[in-house]
Amino acid sequence: MHDQSNLQEVVAKLKQEATELQTRIDEKRVELVSIQELETQVNLKSRELVTLQANIDRLHENAAAGTSLFRPMLIPPDIPRQKTLILDLNGVLCKIERSATALRQAKDLGWPVLGSRTTWVVPRSGLREFLEQVLELFYVIIWTSRTERNIELVLEALESGGCLPLGVKSGQACRIWSQSHCNKVEGVSRDDIPIFMKDFATLEFWNISTRDVLMIDDSLEKGMTNFPYSALYPPTFTPLVTSPDDDTY
Repeated sequence: MHDQSNLQEVVAKLKQEATELQTRIDEKRVELVSIQELETQVNLKSRELVTLQANIDRLHENAAAGTSLFRPMLIPPDIPRQKTLILDLNGVLCKIERSATALRQAKDLGWPVLGSRTTWVVPRSGLREFLEQVLELFYVIIWTSRTERNIELVLEALESGGCLPLGVKSGQACRIWSQSHCNKVEGVSRDDIPIFMKDFATLEFWNISTRDVLMIDDSLEKGMTNFPYSALYPPTFTPLVTSPDDDTY
């Protein structure tokens, strides 16, 4: 009986130790899951940093070359900071169109069609007047995810049609930012077209305060990494469904 009682005590003690060990194992598993989640977040941030650094390197190269329109325009420290207004180009200020059928429909509705064989542009109603007003009120950045060469052709077409205030195309009245100022989202696309984010971290790199910024863009995903309530996403400007007189947005 005595031996049996001792054996039961040993079994009970082993069960208690096993329970304590299992608890410790469970705790370690939770810690491991947390570590794995942290590692995943670190890897994602590391990829973002690599992409951002690549963009910064390209910006340095463009500035050093001195041949690009997209060079720094730093604000002297003694000048009060203005509120910054970021405007998308295609789908907000104008519509870049390559379809001959779409261009004919736009012309039939009364829209002016500007450009050449490679780049046709339909300017939004009152574009010049709108830009003249916002240039007086805000520090303006026209920021598009298209390439520099593409932007140059679009701005040339708009300027030749009298749709831009003086100094916009040259980058003197406002900043002109291109795809090289965006962060490409690796492995993600929309309709097989890569997605480029307009990250406000780029503003800080160019010494622009991110406290008073409003971005107007017709693509919601372009600003998903930025502060909440820092952007407006109007419907995409489509000259095929409305006439110039009805475009009052």
